[in-house]
Amino acid sequence: MTPYKLLLLPGDGIGPEVMAEVAQIIGWVNDRGLASIETETDLVGGCAYDAHGEAISDLTMAKALQADAVMLGAVGGPKWDGVAYDQRPEAGLLRLRKDLQLFANLRPAICYPALADASSLKRDRVDGLDIMIVRELTGSISASRRRSPISATARSAPSTPRSMRPTRSSASPPSPSSWRANAGTWCIRRTSAT
Repeated sequence: MTPYKLLLLPGDGIGPEVMAEVAQIIGWVNDRGLASIETETDLVGGCAYDAHGEAISDLTMAKALQADAVMLGAVGGPKWDGVAYDQRPEAGLLRLRKDLQLFANLRPAICYPALADASSLKRDRVDGLDIMIVRELTGSISASRRRSPISATARSAPSTPRSMRPTRSSASPPSPSSWRANAGTWCIRRTSAT
């Protein structure tokens, strides 16, 4: 079995707690022979700034570039609010995005029946919710070096599997022109394969 190299970057705040659970899952997968995953852990964000004076070190970036995958916890917190803008914890995340040439964040959203009444939305709006939000990173303020929005530019529609269709609601999918106007966030609703 070919081993996969996974770099764990717990970061700050809740990140280390979440990454500890990820490590347990990886251990479970390895113990059962379902995969062979080798992990290495390093610093990013505020903890990296505290240790190295920068949000992510060149050595950590080199490890990320060599890894098959990178798992990132969270970065930032009030402790680092006074740090220079280009060294703030978020700079580590931005460098990872840039150097790894990442295109989008994937943010699954599922509403479990037991939590439907806890939502600020009406139950009939969230019952059965199971969507993937794809937040595009190349054409919005996320990609800007300045702190001001950049103008919308024509972008091609994302490549998605046939079983996924971009949508902003349960209605029919929007046209590609509305994707460009949607500030870089798309929502993909899981549908049956066609």
